[in-house]
Amino acid sequence: MSARVFVHPRCHEGPALATLTATLKAHGRDTDNLGVSPMDRRGRRELVRKVEEHYSGATLERMDGTRYRHFTGWPAPCGSDGA
Repeated sequence: MSARVFVHPRCHEGPALATLTATLKAHGRDTDNLGVSPMDRRGRRELVRKVEEHYSGATLERMDGTRYRHFTGWPAPCGSDGA
């Protein structure tokens, strides 16, 4: 089963983000490629995996397996279709 994993706003930055990262690492997750996505237009952030970097941003994969191309400075797409 797969699902999108949204990160609580308290964990978007600061000590709570460091704790989230430490917890992921303690559970054997690759924190070099796993992290919190950029904020979308609704103010939400998700747990994503960086698949590929490119000159204008990166290709990110949500925990449900959907991928989208993120451009630096733009908000993340809201829908699962990458739009």
